[in-house]
Amino acid sequence: MNTADYSAWMSRAFLYVEGALLQRAAEESPTRITEDFVRQALIDGLKSAKSQYANFVKMEETVPWNRSPNVLKPNAKFGKGRAKQHDVSVKQNNAILLVCELKWLKSDDAGAVMEDLWKLALTHSVSAKEKDCCRTFLLVGGLRKAFQKTLENLHRHDVPLRWSPQGNAAQFPRPTRIKFGSIQRKKWGFGLLKDTLQRRKAYHRQPPPVWKELRCTVLARSWKTIREAEWKIALWELDFRKPCKKKQISWNGLKLRLARNPKSHR
Repeated sequence: MNTADYSAWMSRAFLYVEGALLQRAAEESPTRITEDFVRQALIDGLKSAKSQYANFVKMEETVPWNRSPNVLKPNAKFGKGRAKQHDVSVKQNNAILLVCELKWLKSDDAGAVMEDLWKLALTHSVSAKEKDCCRTFLLVGGLRKAFQKTLENLHRHDVPLRWSPQGNAAQFPRPTRIKFGSIQRKKWGFGLLKDTLQRRKAYHRQPPPVWKELRCTVLARSWKTIREAEWKIALWELDFRKPCKKKQISWNGLKLRLARNPKSHR
């Protein structure tokens, strides 16, 4: 499949998620919808939209950079520690073709969404050429106030995760650029990168090359009000095709910054 095929596949799966949410809301209060339910709906949607790929759709795929060397002690044994995983993936012949991070919000959780963005950026950048990259997607939804508050907090940290053009809700917003190079230079953004790279207290994976900017495009969105409970949900794709700058983040100084053990960014 080419890159457009993956985008179309995810957009079709999104319709399945929307239908599953409406059906569940008819059975019980929308406030009881869980992230696990939404994730399973996405998996079912991907399998239904392309049945020939159904056996390749997986839950909780380990990130390809999980066993990267320790930044602080490159020769140290890998040891035990929690593996970082993507929520949903498509994997064929040991090659990860597509990953999606998913959040269903019931409170403001901008930090968790930014960690997901870091995971996607690190995975997307494993390949040097865009056409060879794993396709990376982010699905965020939840109760209206939690959804809006999370996006507002992300915007305050210069993470333009837009889902609707202001004053023109009938149209989709233009793609934005998430400037990971700038984000990692700030305390909040670097702290979340540190959490993403951490395997255990004294072990941090060496990150792969990451583009300073990734394009962020909203592919699908939905908002509904059922029995006085309103939810919003949107699907974005991350890539580094034009007009993104293809310069990579310099990780020089990463070891020193990690060794400083900065205070909490939360």
